[in-house]
Amino acid sequence: MLLFVLWPGVRPSTPTDISAIKESNGISVTWREPLDSAVPIFNYVVEHKIGDSDWMQSDYLRLPTTSYLFTDTTGGEKHYFRVYSYGILAFSAASDTVSVDIPKGKINH
Repeated sequence: MLLFVLWPGVRPSTPTDISAIKESNGISVTWREPLDSAVPIFNYVVEHKIGDSDWMQSDYLRLPTTSYLFTDTTGGEKHYFRVYSYGILAFSAASDTVSVDIPKGKINH
């Protein structure tokens, strides 16, 4: 309880250096852990959307994980990704958004 009194409303720092690369088995999303954060970071969450659809969340990814393989690719669409840190009862601000264009045709998984 003391922790909440000391840090009311403090959010973890945002992940940096987000990248998304098309690979043969999906889209690999990577990021760097923030160098400093006002609160400990316990997990990351990757958000994904295709075109103008709504954002969808991944499961919580435990540290030290700094990558995520997205395998549900749709050809002929642009896929967008952003990453959040999760600390003590709060998410960071969203990272920069990165995107990957998937060409139409057969998608390898």
